Amino acid sequence: MDYPEEREDERGKCLREPKSLRRIARRIPSIRFKKRRSSSYFQCLPTEVWWRVFYFLDSQSLCRAALASVSWFCIANDSGVWRALYHRDFQVTWSSPKDGRSWREYYLSVQDKLKQVTQDITTNPTNLNNFVLRAQQHTELGHFKAACEDLTAAIIQKKAEPTKHPEMSTGFLLVRRAITYRHLGDAQQALTDICKAIKLEPESAHFYRIRGNWLREDNDLDGALEDYSTGVALQPGVAIHHVCRGLVYKDLKNFSMAIDSLNTAVELEPDNANFRCSRGRLYAQTGAYEAAVKDLDHAIKVDPKNSDYLHWRGRIYRDNQECEKALKDFEQALSITRDDIDYAWCSIMYSQMKDNIKSQQYINKAIELDPENSFHHQFKGILNLGLGNYSVGMDSFNTAITLFPNWSGHYVWRAAVYCEFGEMTSAIEDLDMAVYLKADEISLFWRGLLHLSLRHITKAKYDLRAAVREAETPVHSRILFWLGVTLYLEGEVAVTGYSSEFFLPFSGSQSFVAGNLKNGQRRKTSSSLQ
Repeated sequence: MDYPEEREDERGKCLREPKSLRRIARRIPSIRFKKRRSSSYFQCLPTEVWWRVFYFLDSQSLCRAALASVSWFCIANDSGVWRALYHRDFQVTWSSPKDGRSWREYYLSVQDKLKQVTQDITTNPTNLNNFVLRAQQHTELGHFKAACEDLTAAIIQKKAEPTKHPEMSTGFLLVRRAITYRHLGDAQQALTDICKAIKLEPESAHFYRIRGNWLREDNDLDGALEDYSTGVALQPGVAIHHVCRGLVYKDLKNFSMAIDSLNTAVELEPDNANFRCSRGRLYAQTGAYEAAVKDLDHAIKVDPKNSDYLHWRGRIYRDNQECEKALKDFEQALSITRDDIDYAWCSIMYSQMKDNIKSQQYINKAIELDPENSFHHQFKGILNLGLGNYSVGMDSFNTAITLFPNWSGHYVWRAAVYCEFGEMTSAIEDLDMAVYLKADEISLFWRGLLHLSLRHITKAKYDLRAAVREAETPVHSRILFWLGVTLYLEGEVAVTGYSSEFFLPFSGSQSFVAGNLKNGQRRKTSSSLQ
């Protein structure tokens, strides 16, 4: 069969096909090639196939292909083609160029810089600056191993000729290599290099602060505090050293010293929005909500386009039970930056305001933006649990556990759904896993309640006492209440039935539940997510 008449003109523009194609075509009765008058048979391919072919070209071939025709020019300059080439050649996964240029311009500029500095090193291998410059280029591209090699060459040259390039000390080069080792995940080698740099330049407060940051990341808070304090002693007029020391004091629960350090930093730089935000968050943690809001107000006034300050002020309002103000800040932060965390907090606020429809909408948007965040799935499960959608809640908790199997809270909430389904053995297994991962007051408290409902009085008493020991002072009244009930009813309690309402905050009258426990029957009371 020949091609339809209306398509003959379009196909007639092609050149004569190669003999190999014609031989194949003779074996297919439905295809009859006509004599082509112009162009190539390649033009008959869909645009998506063209893109796929162009993805395999290098930069030089793409530039040459762009000169062939208008259609090739459009494909060869497509941002998706150059982005794929950039990721393939440089192994970098940035979502967009840093300076707003097109992917083609950015790729060619990076390639030219690397070629130029490599040529300079070949021409003058004793120039220290060229190795440092190429190491910087490799670091920006994520090629940390190559950057370490260049910095090592620079350090060797500096040790051989210490008088050359006085602007770059050996300590500076060691710190640069230490930072690169840190990116590679070699924390031990990074710490070795930074210690050598500090030994060479013991008066450099900047080196102490870098090492303090790493020690804090590695949870060596005492070592970090010592380094930050040394930095403060060397440069008492530099605010960032006081801020770092204040933050490690906060980690050590020494809030008075933390506030003193941050006060000094704010006095040195009163219009620094980051310092104000840090002090405001610290005030909120100590319960000084008015001072916290005042600091965040100042930070937002200095930088009104920073969504992080709005987010943290919203968190402070939420902790102070001012839901409407918190919701307003979270939504304003979303108007600046579309962030999944702000969507999640909007969902929480709408839930507390009893608007379950909007709460579901916002948590779905959060999951859409970051489907790998297990806590979004956990809160979606909590919402459905409060609404009685136990199957949907179970699916959400299963997803959360799959994404983050080492978080105890996921197992605690899934145990609540198992209780609704009457699968007490599975609920106990989940709570056992939660206690194994983190034996805190929450997991111990709920496992104690479940043991109590199953008449495991001794186990319930053990868990509730352990919850009291693990709880921060003052101990939550609910833990003390149920420990008292367990001790009072030991040996004479008979409990029938169990519901997940205990897992939901503010779920009924505790005295009413205790009375039913003593009588051997506990009625289910209505509960809703707060």
